[in-house]
Amino acid sequence: MRTICLSLILVVGLGCATAFAQSGWGSAPANLSIAEFLDLQFRTTMARGETGSALNDYNLVSFYPSDSQENAFVFIIQTWRDDRIAKTNLRREVRVVGDALYSEFNAMVNHPTVAKRWRIRHPENNFVIKHVRYSDLREVLGVTLGKNTYFDQEAIRRAEHRVRARGGVWEW
Repeated sequence: MRTICLSLILVVGLGCATAFAQSGWGSAPANLSIAEFLDLQFRTTMARGETGSALNDYNLVSFYPSDSQENAFVFIIQTWRDDRIAKTNLRREVRVVGDALYSEFNAMVNHPTVAKRWRIRHPENNFVIKHVRYSDLREVLGVTLGKNTYFDQEAIRRAEHRVRARGGVWEW
């Protein structure tokens, strides 16, 4: 009798476990906020891992929902291995990467996947890149605000203020 009961419990237990596994926990609904979705979308599309060989090495991408859709923004910290290139050439490369990332951002906010969740009129107001030295992440080389890249201290202060005022983290 005891053997039959144990066998029955084992069969029922395995049957329940199998039924649970077959139900597909991966297909179960999950609550994902708009901010979480957009953060994931921008990170997976625009982030870049460390290569160790590229002039513009890794970057960190964050979406900050702020207090409204118009104040929400994407913030990228882009690292540069500046010891490999002359200062004037580095500025040109920073601009090229800033332009490319802004173009990618602009395309994404106009794509239906993002546009139905985040409606903004002026995407240039919702995009900031902080370009930093790889060797010293606190030293800012320049900033990209929307379509334009700047290297002067006033623009860097303006970018820092914009990021902090909207709830972003400027430095670690």
